[in-house]
Amino acid sequence: MQFFNLHTHKYSNNPNILELVNQNPWEFDAAIPNYSIGIHPWHIQENRLESDLKIIE
Repeated sequence: MQFFNLHTHKYSNNPNILELVNQNPWEFDAAIPNYSIGIHPWHIQENRLESDLKIIE
């Protein structure tokens, strides 16, 4: 049986769990196969906003 975790911030790499890992651009890991990426408004920092948006793009 395969399980689905549709909101996690930690990738477990468990073959029995399909994970959708929520990532922040400043800690983006391209090795994670299924992810969403974005910036929560609470975590916007103007000094890195441009580089964060480039990573998202």
